[in-house]
Amino acid sequence: MVSYENFNIDTVEIKGTSLITIEKGKENFRKYTSDLTFTINGKTEIVRSSKRSWTWIKGMETTEDQTDDIIQIDGVVTATSGKDSYKKEITEPLVRMGECRFIVKGIVKITLNNEISTLNYGDGKCDEVATMVNAAGEKVEIDLTKCKRMENKSKNNGGN
Repeated sequence: MVSYENFNIDTVEIKGTSLITIEKGKENFRKYTSDLTFTINGKTEIVRSSKRSWTWIKGMETTEDQTDDIIQIDGVVTATSGKDSYKKEITEPLVRMGECRFIVKGIVKITLNNEISTLNYGDGKCDEVATMVNAAGEKVEIDLTKCKRMENKSKNNGGN
């Protein structure tokens, strides 16, 4: 557990606690919770709460071989500052496979001031692409290797 009291980084004051619990050998082996308040320049306050858990779905019995591991991640993060609010909620558990560096499955619902977007990591195939549907209903491919939006290929090729 980390408790923040009288803790500052430049003009940001941080108060609250973060707790990581790891229990090796248990299916639900890692849990993370935090309740933090950030105060910027003594004025702007951001209150952030987070809960996340990691569950070992497959591969626990082969401790020397991580390629067969499948881990599921659940959780939610909320933040508010004045009239602004943000929530990131895993609505379909995220899935990581030991042999893939990317999340391969799951959906995250992102709410920013009551506007909802979703981030879909796919159907379980190991690839570097996720799909975001923004609040306007527009679909955008995300390149997970760069963690940024992929440009529309037809635009880059002069419309061809």
